Amino acid sequence: MMKEEDALDAPSTDGISIIDPDGDVLLIIPDKRDPPPDTDESPTPARFLVSSKHLTLASAFFKAQFSTNWRVGSELAINGSVKVHLSSTEHDSETMHILLNIIHGRQRQVSFEVTQDRLWKVALATDFFLCHEALQTWGLWCSRRLVREFPEDFTSSTWEWIFISYVFGWDSLFKHLTKIAQQKSCAAAYDGTSPVPKWILDEIYTKRNDYLQQCFDLAHKRVAYLASYDKRCTFDCDAMKAGALLKYLGNFTVMRLQAARGYQPIISNSNCSPFLFCQASRQWLNPAHDNKTTSNSPQNRDIYRRPIQNPKDPSCAHTSLLGDELSQHINQIEKRLNGISDIPEWGSELR
Repeated sequence: MMKEEDALDAPSTDGISIIDPDGDVLLIIPDKRDPPPDTDESPTPARFLVSSKHLTLASAFFKAQFSTNWRVGSELAINGSVKVHLSSTEHDSETMHILLNIIHGRQRQVSFEVTQDRLWKVALATDFFLCHEALQTWGLWCSRRLVREFPEDFTSSTWEWIFISYVFGWDSLFKHLTKIAQQKSCAAAYDGTSPVPKWILDEIYTKRNDYLQQCFDLAHKRVAYLASYDKRCTFDCDAMKAGALLKYLGNFTVMRLQAARGYQPIISNSNCSPFLFCQASRQWLNPAHDNKTTSNSPQNRDIYRRPIQNPKDPSCAHTSLLGDELSQHINQIEKRLNGISDIPEWGSELR
């Protein structure tokens, strides 16, 4: 199978990559690759001889370019050929070599063994030129070869993979990754660099922030309950629970306020996810009851339950720090924040 480094060994004439020998369009693209070290030479533009029919069929971008409503389309209709300078594109020659060969059905001229960075660049070009369907098979094949690099936690590459899975239409991976972003992202709004469509971000963060706000509201309600004048257990026990829960909440209060005011979060890895305070608080040991506490899971709920000798002063060692209401809400995270199930037909969100 062709390797990525061999993929540019395609037929060329005078520096022109011949994608279609009978092509009627000379596509000229600035080469965005970094120049060789210790040289002042600027990279020469990449030139491709391509077919307007193939480009028009596969790409909504080129279909508009070659319509007679535009100068390029009018010149093509009159002269039978045209030069197209894509000076505004940010896509390098290697990425364009892959994209154009696939559009022209020249699968053997491209590599199916690419790096994640190259796959992401091709996804960017695919989305820019609006040729998702033409690139889908190649993109899915390459993605599956990189399965070991898929993030299992929220990392800096999660957004890139969300964008890649969206562009190439891998529904199951897209759902899995958007679920990770909903559950483990620290920021209250998108802070990545990938051009993830707005509807995806809205779907992720609207559900996430609404659910998280409910978690914090219930947590503060629990603190108020423990701190009220009426005793729930002993004074020491109530105070320890209220103080411990406030301590867990305090670790994330500053970050939430900054995010609400439009500032970037100080920490941006999933280790600071606000949902992790729930896991930590479940592991809290109650000093007022010989360090005994349990989660609210059914198998553990009765481990430390003791007969109530005095109904007015019951032992609360069997109850969790979070209380039943908050624990039940947190246990719904898999159901409430379960990612985005379906990728809509490409371009439908623009209609």
